[in-house]
Amino acid sequence: MSILVRDLQSRFIRYFTVLYEMRNITQAAERLCITQPALSNSVRTLERQMNITLFDRTPQGIVPTAYADALYRRAKMSEAELYLATAEMEQIRDSGSGRVRLGVGPSMLGVCSHFLPRALAARPRLEVNIVEGPARYLTEQVSAGRVDVAICTMPHGVTPADLDFEFVTTLPTVAVVRADHPLMGRPVERLDLTNYPWVVADSALESSTEDLMKLFADQRPQTITSTNSPTLMRMMIATSDFIGFMPKIVLAHNEGSKTIGALDLIGGIYDRRLVIITRTKSFLPPASAFLMQQFRQAIDALGIIGGERRTDPPASAS
Repeated sequence: MSILVRDLQSRFIRYFTVLYEMRNITQAAERLCITQPALSNSVRTLERQMNITLFDRTPQGIVPTAYADALYRRAKMSEAELYLATAEMEQIRDSGSGRVRLGVGPSMLGVCSHFLPRALAARPRLEVNIVEGPARYLTEQVSAGRVDVAICTMPHGVTPADLDFEFVTTLPTVAVVRADHPLMGRPVERLDLTNYPWVVADSALESSTEDLMKLFADQRPQTITSTNSPTLMRMMIATSDFIGFMPKIVLAHNEGSKTIGALDLIGGIYDRRLVIITRTKSFLPPASAFLMQQFRQAIDALGIIGGERRTDPPASAS
């Protein structure tokens, strides 16, 4: 087989793919700017080398065989890979530049503000476009090709086949209150939280809220306010008795960290899984790969690694 592959000329493969797509020798020859006999001879050469029949000649025209279907699929894949290889070599030639479309979940905004200035100082010609949003939204953006790579918590119940989820670490969730809240400064039980109102992320955007409600079941407080605004959530926590729930890492980069803090909750709440999302088998440009390397280093420096990195999509937090 290896000798056969080496003997197949790329020009003949190109002729074959055009003929396969057009199903008409005259039209295919015109597109290729060659004569019909030259096209027919090229196809016959391929058939002879592989000892197969690629097309059945019928009064209605040519009909691809199963062999042609198989060859076409592989030929198109090779064509796409060649295009990506060319793009990669172009970026390697000028690896200090490039454009990155980065999706960032709310819990990672602080980390990004930590490593991005340093990364851009090292690569000043990089152009970075940042999109913020909840995990489910960012997943859709990566899948649609509008974002190259996303950093966010694992979306609940969403693992599209066209996406890869690289597990980075686990992010512990904490109960957050104002600095002088009655529950602050002492160990508290989960049941203690139900004596105060809660402010939570909009359940349509943040799947972890569902896990929270399941965890407390019938012990939920009577007052639960939901919002899709992290800013409003922080303001309500800092100025009232409301209890909020957020990844612990958010507090490290929160402008209001002096006015709000995490409760010493016995048993904790739950962990959220931090992932890097990319398209399956998609070429990740050197510029994007560089930023992801800087991101991982920032996570390591913050000391929040909660588990071993792996490439399979982990199950949603429960």
